[in-house]
Amino acid sequence: MSRTILFLSHTAELNGAERWLLETMTSLDRSRFRPVLAVPGPGPLEAEAAAAGIAGVIVPSRWWLTPRSRVWTQPATWLLNRRSVRRLGAALRGMKAELVFTNSSAFLSGALAARATRLPHVWMIHELLGPPRPQLVCVLGRRRLLEFILDASAAVLVNSRAAAGAFGGDARVTVVYNGIPGWASRPVPAGREAVRTRWGVADGEFLCGVVGKICADKGQREAVLALDALRARRPGLKLLLVGAAPESAYTRSLRALIRARGLEEAVVLTGYQEDVHSLYAAMDLVVVGSGRESFGRTALEAAAVGVPVLAVRGGGIEEVVEQGRTGWIVESGRPDALSAGIAFVLDHPAETREAAARARAEARRRFDRNAQVRKVESVLEAALG
Repeated sequence: MSRTILFLSHTAELNGAERWLLETMTSLDRSRFRPVLAVPGPGPLEAEAAAAGIAGVIVPSRWWLTPRSRVWTQPATWLLNRRSVRRLGAALRGMKAELVFTNSSAFLSGALAARATRLPHVWMIHELLGPPRPQLVCVLGRRRLLEFILDASAAVLVNSRAAAGAFGGDARVTVVYNGIPGWASRPVPAGREAVRTRWGVADGEFLCGVVGKICADKGQREAVLALDALRARRPGLKLLLVGAAPESAYTRSLRALIRARGLEEAVVLTGYQEDVHSLYAAMDLVVVGSGRESFGRTALEAAAVGVPVLAVRGGGIEEVVEQGRTGWIVESGRPDALSAGIAFVLDHPAETREAAARARAEARRRFDRNAQVRKVESVLEAALG
């Protein structure tokens, strides 16, 4: 008989952490586990889960943790979130759940509701919480946050050794990598040339791509400036910025930069795209412009499709990309460092093709999706036992 587990997501979007959660839930052995999804509001994650036959509940809540610049908002938010803890507790009792699984450090509601209902709790951490630049911080301090995460959980999972570093080698912490998404093993839905034509890429032009939500942490601005610095010496460069583009100050400044540099024909913001498989296959180089990725899912997806990767050193990216062997790593996300990296790739096509081929083979060997899901299932069994 399958046992009901409530999986709690901090958003209903479909970014890296949410995609990992969706892939994990849909790959679980349903004869042993019955996943139910809880999200703070409607969105594509909820819709995709429902399409896969996973029941869902909406429990409005806000992030408990924030970037350092907004830590002052936490006390008021925590008071407001007390209601979400009560609602989660009622939902857990109603569905007769046997375990709570929280998919981000940003949400404390799951751990608190599990404690209130005396259920085991498992925490998956997708963020870098340690120095020098934690992605999220707690108003009570880092030490107390990490102690709470460990004490409130039967097990803590992290998506890289870099993310595990914050916990100082605690034996309760297990690394579970992202697995290769299922679509990467299937034929490309749309032809490479058709996709390139759709986005205005002509024959012989070199197409770079940055994949991820449009926000400062992903480095789209630096990629645009790197392209601008190269285009006089390297004509025929194009850049696709693939990802949801919320109407934020950052998005507006990015569009203004593109206009000011006269790059309207060279840089395209595609918005959210369902078929990222075809977009990857159409690219000549994927740029991972953030030095604060806890894992580097974009690099893994590109490698799985056989696309060369240029990444910024930092976080967990070196667990996915090995400099000079399976891709290229630059020391900084500054535009000059990125432009130098892109120029190197342009000047060394044979080496780049060989690195991409090795990366693809390594990705399939080290990041098998089923193997990662089996690790999660073992943790769930132990927590339930």
